[in-house]
Amino acid sequence: MQGELLREIEKLRYEAQDNGNRNWDEDYSYFCDFISKSLCEQSIFSESEKKEITAIMSYIKECGNYAQKFNRGKALFSPEKMAYVDDNLYDIISDKIGRLHKAYGRPVPYEKNDNIKR
Repeated sequence: MQGELLREIEKLRYEAQDNGNRNWDEDYSYFCDFISKSLCEQSIFSESEKKEITAIMSYIKECGNYAQKFNRGKALFSPEKMAYVDDNLYDIISDKIGRLHKAYGRPVPYEKNDNIKR
């Protein structure tokens, strides 16, 4: 699971920073939900850390969903809402994934979603 979580957060970072979320679709929304759920299920994180994880992933998803609406002609252009491009939020999540791996010391199995194309 740790490798998949890192893959997904980096896909989200790349999409925002390099593409401005122009390609945002249901797969990216799934990544946000999967990362949030997977990390928040871990007992190594405090309740405040889980709130932080949820808030970060919700914000990244909110930006992507706004970009998707704009790209479909259903929202006005607002660059600050389109994509979160600073590294800090992505780095916080990546660090949490690293902590997860360090706590377990081995790969954690997960159920692959075959419906994801990205």
